[in-house]
This record gives sequence, structure tokens and C-alpha cells, in this order.
Amino acid sequence: KVLEGSVRRSGNRLRVTAQLVNVEDGYHLWSETYDRQMADIFDIQDDVAGAISDALQLHLTPQVNRPTQNTDAYALYLEAVASMVSNSGEEAVLVAEQLLDRAIALDPQFAKAYELKAIVFWNKAGWLLDAPTGQKLAYEAATKALELDPTLQGARSYASTAHPDWNWIREFSALEELLKSDPNYVSALSDLSYDMTLSGYFNEAAQLAARITRLEPLSSLGYWRLGEALLAAGRRGEGRAALERGAELGSSICMGLLAADALLHGDDETAIYWREMRDKAEGLDPAEVRPLVEAVRNPETGKAFLDQWIDSQIAAATNLDERISPYGWYLVLGYVDEYWRTLQEINGDVRAGWSNSDTMENFGMVFRASGYSAHPMYLQWAKRTSATDLWDHRGAPDHCKKVEGEWACE
Repeated sequence: KVLEGSVRRSGNRLRVTAQLVNVEDGYHLWSETYDRQMADIFDIQDDVAGAISDALQLHLTPQVNRPTQNTDAYALYLEAVASMVSNSGEEAVLVAEQLLDRAIALDPQFAKAYELKAIVFWNKAGWLLDAPTGQKLAYEAATKALELDPTLQGARSYASTAHPDWNWIREFSALEELLKSDPNYVSALSDLSYDMTLSGYFNEAAQLAARITRLEPLSSLGYWRLGEALLAAGRRGEGRAALERGAELGSSICMGLLAADALLHGDDETAIYWREMRDKAEGLDPAEVRPLVEAVRNPETGKAFLDQWIDSQIAAATNLDERISPYGWYLVLGYVDEYWRTLQEINGDVRAGWSNSDTMENFGMVFRASGYSAHPMYLQWAKRTSATDLWDHRGAPDHCKKVEGEWACE
């Protein structure tokens, strides 16, 4: 059985439609339309829950505890939740942050809003926000949520992932504990899938991401995570199929990953197609893509051209992602040594905690076919960042094994 519905808002009025459908035969078990004022939003929730309970002949206890008594703040919070779980990319995260700021301004005691804001900072760190700053802000938001409501398991878990004494074991344990208590916590599914791909547990990452696609079939988020995990696992056909589905749903990130994969495997025409699609989706000029690909493929001048192009992209960057993502071209075009050199420079002296090299590490694992994890630097890096401690604690990742007491990776 599937619950379908929609919400329309005009000023202070809401129209909520809901229907319960038997997926086996398409039969409508129940449907209803509610025309109410915004102030009645909690009553609508109880009415819908009660009607569905009756339709299913179940007896459910109505939710007594409200996350906030401010209906406007709650509406903003719900919009932020929808943005985080139904989309992938920069806009979804930034929109959610803005909505939560407005919700908290209306109700400074809104614990769930602080909890979700911790997740927003978790996702911005190392991508749109300096990673150590993101770690600090995520920890502060999560601990604030716990001060207001000590029962929030999500806040407790994300506070642990952002703890000043961070390590991989702590982060995995926190997210896995959260998913034990709530197996359908989409943000935790996404974030643990990301961590597993980065750390080498590709097939587990794919299972988590596949759960997102079942929970949110019209969201590109699950297909993005699924595509990354499958590519990292060497399941290229399945990975590209997942990313193509994400691209159909409008994800420019999925389009960019498809272009990178094609470049790595020498399929320049496919790479040009997806890069042009990605640039169109992001409002950029797609006419520049073909000349760029042709220039970097020149065997005599391609590397020098690429160096200059990356420098120009970084000089024009307006956020952290734009300053880091151009280096991905080194990896997919075969300059693995250059990629590792840059990754080390971006990381600086950070040995524990969140680092701005995080997204480069993830990209490297997604495109392991480049030789990223077989590179001599990889195991040194895994030891430095506590990944080997995680492997010893949790078991061997998919791409490594112990040989005479030492880790060996491919």
C-alpha cells in the first residue's frame, strides 16, 4: 500500500490531498481533501493519520509531543526536510539551511530544527564550507538540539560524528547506531553510504543507497550515492545506470560523474555529451566543453593546457567546491601522481578530524579504475587518516586485505 498526496498553500490557507492506494491492483482504499488554515496544520496531521489508521484497520496512537507549537516554523522545517531528502546538490543544502534559519528565528527552542541544521553543516563541510569550520558548526548545532531535547537520537549521532575527537570508528558507530533505531532515516543512509564508499565498503554503501531509492524514488539523492558506490565497486554498468536515472531526475552532479567516468575510459563523445548536459543544467556555456576535451587530449600540449585551465578555474571560484573539483580532471585523465600531490596540499597538516581533501578522497575511490587506491600514497594516507584503524575494527574493506599482517590494497 502506498500513501500519495500533495500540499498546496495560498497565503495562510492549506489544501492537503491524500489517498491510500493498493499497489497490487491500483484500488483506492481511501482519499480525502482538507481545506484548512495554517494554524490547523497539526490537526490535519492527526486527521490524516487517524483516517489512514481506520482505512488499514490499525490502531495507532496519535503523536502527542509536537516538535514546535509555531506552525509557521514547522512548515519551514518540513520544507527543509523535503529539500534535503528529495534533491541532491548545492541548491538543496543551501535552501534547507535558509529555511531552518527562518524556522529557528520564529522558535529559538525548536530542537528538531537544530538537529537538521547539524546535518546540513555535515553535508556542507569540505564541499561548500571549510571542513574544520563545518565540523565545529555541526557539533554546536547537534549539541544545542540535545540541550533542548535530550531524546533526539539523530542529534546525538551527528554530535558524535562531529566530535572534536573525531575518528572513523566514532563516525561509523554513530551513524550505524542511528540507523538501528530508525532504518529509514534518509540523511543517515546517505551520509553512511558516502562514508562507506570513501572507506572501501562499496557493496554495503550500495545497499544503503538502494534503500534511499526505494524510500524516495523521485529523488536523485539515492541514485547519486548508488552510482558512486557501484562505480567504486567496479560494477560500472550498474553504476552508470543509477547515475543516468539520477540525471533524468535533474541531478547535475550525476551528469558530471557520468562525464568523468566516460573520460576515464576514453569515451570522449559520451563525456562531452554529459558534460554539456551538466553545464546546461548549471547555467554554464556548454559550447566550451568540446574544445576543452580536445585540448586536454593533445598528447604534446594537453598537460600544460590542463594545468593552466585548472589554475583559471580556481582563480574564478566562488566556493570551496569550485576550488577543489577541477582537480578531478587530473585523476580521470591519468595524472594520478598529480592528483595525490594536490590532495596532500589541500589537506595540509590535518591528521585527524574533517579535512577539505575529503571530497577528493571520495572522488578517488569512486574512480578507483584510475589507479587511485593502488597508488603508493594510498596506504600511507589510510594510516594517517585512521582508515586502517576502522578496517581493523570493522573488518576488511572490499578493496584491501591483510598480507602477513599488513594491509594491501588494489
